This record gives sequence, C-alpha cells and structure tokens, in this order.
Amino acid sequence: MNKRKKYDSSLPFDDKLPRESEIKTPEAFFELFKKCFETNAKFAVVKPIPDIGDINTSMDEVYKFYRYWDNFKTWREFSQYDEYDTEDAQDRYEKRWMEQQNKKGRKVYEKDERKRLIKMATRCY
Repeated sequence: MNKRKKYDSSLPFDDKLPRESEIKTPEAFFELFKKCFETNAKFAVVKPIPDIGDINTSMDEVYKFYRYWDNFKTWREFSQYDEYDTEDAQDRYEKRWMEQQNKKGRKVYEKDERKRLIKMATRCY
C-alpha cells in the first residue's frame, strides 16, 4: 500500500456540500460547486477531471461531467479506522483474520464515502 496515499487519506478533509440556501445566483452555484468538486477531485483515480463549466457550457460537456462523477473512482482509503494492527499478529492465520476484520470495518466508511459523492453529484444536478 502506498504510504503517501494512506497518509493523505487520513488527513482532515472538508467534505461539506453546498446548501441550497447558499445558492442565490447562477454565479454562486458555479463558484460553490466548482470548489466542492475540485476538493474531491484530488482523490480521483481517473484523470483528467471534467470541469463543471459555466452557464454557457454545452449540454454534451454537462452530461460528460455528470457521467464522470456518477462513476467516480477514488483512491481514498480508510485504514486509519482499522481495529487491528496486523504487525501484532502471532502467525499468518491471525494476520489474515485481522486483515479480514479491518477490511469489513473499512467497508462502512467506503459506503459512506460513496453515498456522500452521490449526494454531491445529485445536489449539483
């Protein structure tokens, strides 16, 4: 596992989504969501990331943008929440069991992350 990605994933991350009450004008919409998507794009596996555009962006580009975010693949991982340190294992069987338990625990965070990304794209749409 890449130690840099593991470290970057553990850093505090602003995962707040723009609220409807904050969006007063089309310019505010694009400004708020552009910042939001750029913040999340740092975890993208597939690059380049399509730009949200502006009020004059063609519908083809808009559909391309939403297709990308509907299928967004992230490298962000949640090992900082692991319950077991596999280095403490007595043997390979215990290590394998610990890895399985950690993997089960991470799935909860991965699902929550996926839900948040879907909510972000849906709110923008």
